[in-house]
Amino acid sequence: MNPFRTGKLVLFQITYERDWHFFEVMFYVILGIFGGLYGAFVVKFNLQVAAFRRKHLANHGVAEAVTLATLTAMIGYFNRFLRLDMTSSMAILFRECEGGGNAGNLCQSPAQWRISNSLLLATIIRIGLVVISYGCKVPAGIFVPSMAIGATFGRMVGIMVKAMEK
Repeated sequence: MNPFRTGKLVLFQITYERDWHFFEVMFYVILGIFGGLYGAFVVKFNLQVAAFRRKHLANHGVAEAVTLATLTAMIGYFNRFLRLDMTSSMAILFRECEGGGNAGNLCQSPAQWRISNSLLLATIIRIGLVVISYGCKVPAGIFVPSMAIGATFGRMVGIMVKAMEK
């Protein structure tokens, strides 16, 4: 089976060659806590956006979609992790540093703090965009954007752990 014509059974298949270390468990817990808080945040604020949408934007679906698309393009243009489409961005962020995974110079030590700041900003902006865009009249999901948020936050944590280890 080759459903995505990538040679993989699933769209985002990740293979790591190295084992994890015990000290990394704490950071996996941090990632899990972030995921839970992200879910609670999105649900809470998306309910408020949905109420606003029902009250004020019910008859203006096209204008809302155009506004969201324009806002997303204008905000995303200035961050390289938002400029790419989400699946390409995740493919870059999921790679290991060793073995040709240095796409976008993610693994260069001199640029680690600049990249971490850019990833944190991308995470925050994506969360905001998910909150306001989920439930729009244009059919879209929440699964891939949530994975992209997890990828940007996870890579940021990974870069910071690598910096602390050295």
